[in-house]
Amino acid sequence: MKSSTLPIVMAGLLLATAYGYAYAQALDPAAAAQKREAAMKRMGGDLKAISEYGKGQGDQTKAVAAAKDIVATQADLADLFPKGTGSDALPGKSYASPKLWAEWDKFVSDNKLAHEKAKALLATVQGGDKTAIAAAPDDMWNNGCQVCHKSFREKKSS
Repeated sequence: MKSSTLPIVMAGLLLATAYGYAYAQALDPAAAAQKREAAMKRMGGDLKAISEYGKGQGDQTKAVAAAKDIVATQADLADLFPKGTGSDALPGKSYASPKLWAEWDKFVSDNKLAHEKAKALLATVQGGDKTAIAAAPDDMWNNGCQVCHKSFREKKSS
């Protein structure tokens, strides 16, 4: 094989592997629900890091990275909700209400609102005003995250 074709072959193999992994994840509802839960927990940790920075206990670089992660995750959030991953299909493992898929357009619209809140959060953190930064995670949670959670997330039973 010519050395000039090796990078092309390697890139093709990498893409095929990534596609195969993504396809396998899409076929496994439990894995998709776990990936979604991990993303939600990560965003919760991101909000905590931002809040700590706003209270003078953290680092702006980490807070900006956390806000960027929230923006990126919110941008693709709908991808974390493939059909067949709701509480009806995965009781005790998923708390996504089946009505999420019945009201998909509302879910997508609510997520767009949350994504806009995430972008505003990032701008606030980048701005450096600690008073505004201290309040920003609550705004994101209450007026971004909770918009979807109130409509489409079932409560965990104790």
